Amino acid sequence: MFRDRPALAADLLAGPLGIEVPEFDKARLSTGELTDVAPTEYRADAVVTLNAANRAGFALIWYSRCCRRRPGSGWRSS
Repeated sequence: MFRDRPALAADLLAGPLGIEVPEFDKARLSTGELTDVAPTEYRADAVVTLNAANRAGFALIWYSRCCRRRPGSGWRSS
């Protein structure tokens, strides 16, 4: 849903959650690969940046936990 409409992330924060979101001109979907210097790697389902005057001002990282079954194994989170 964020891939189709990145501004929805800001709408959800400001509306139902009541979190103050800075003003922005454009919401842009960014890469979901959040690597670190250490070997730990994080992958987000969606990353939305809220831009003002062509500069990123606020980032929203969406990570949903869901489970799926792999044949021959138990349940695992993806």
